[in-house]
Amino acid sequence: NYIPYWETLNTFPEPNEASPDGRIKVGGQALQLIGWCMPNFAAFHEFHNDWPHEELQILTQSFISLSFEAAMLVPSYSRWYREADRSPAYAYLKRSLKALQWLRKRQGKAGRRWVLKCPEHLANIKHLVREFPDATFIQTHRDPARIVASMSAMVAYSARMNMETGTAKDMAQHWSRRTEDLLMASVRDRKLLPAAQVVDVRFDDFMQDMKGTVKRIFDLAGHEYTITTERAIDAFLTNNPPGKHGRIDYQGAMDDLGIDLEARGDALVAYARKFGVEQNL
Repeated sequence: NYIPYWETLNTFPEPNEASPDGRIKVGGQALQLIGWCMPNFAAFHEFHNDWPHEELQILTQSFISLSFEAAMLVPSYSRWYREADRSPAYAYLKRSLKALQWLRKRQGKAGRRWVLKCPEHLANIKHLVREFPDATFIQTHRDPARIVASMSAMVAYSARMNMETGTAKDMAQHWSRRTEDLLMASVRDRKLLPAAQVVDVRFDDFMQDMKGTVKRIFDLAGHEYTITTERAIDAFLTNNPPGKHGRIDYQGAMDDLGIDLEARGDALVAYARKFGVEQNL
């Protein structure tokens, strides 16, 4: 089971809904709007209406979510979020997944497990483990300065549509700090993850052996890696080569946004050492 983009926007059917076609249409319209307003967004993060998407929007429905900070500059909310009890958001996420699974069973589509993905989990490992204690946890890693550059530039680019106060530079610098918070939270709370249920995936290793990485994850999760799996990976890679939608000049973006990547890398040395990540900047 996974949550497609359209379902993250309108998660549950209206009463007496005969078909999800209306909700699917709204998802397509939202993506069309993104394409019009942010024509370069796909170079940051490509997604499609029926592709797996983050559960961030479901967490947002609880009103306890980093999505608000990513949409606009709201320092008072940021301060509140840091101190808030975030367990209700994860309880709501679990309840929502149960409801979605029930709906899928009615349609004869239920899978054996959910595939989820959301950077916000880095700040909420204890809540994640409490609600999903038997999960297989995959944590991806790369040069932390590059993570800061990617996240800061993407949020600054996309938040412009929502902001009435502040600038793209203000938003980028906020998310430079926020990204550091997330990464260091994962260092602090990594001990809360059951070691036997964790797969660490470093970016360079993944790029060198994508299929081997997927097989390693499948093995730990108890899924069979078949020829059908391999063909699906091959088809995806063929249809989605690197740079398909262009490339972002992150160094240039950081210069424009006033973020010193070398300094950000120095601030995240503890993360790099903890997870064995090479720093290239």
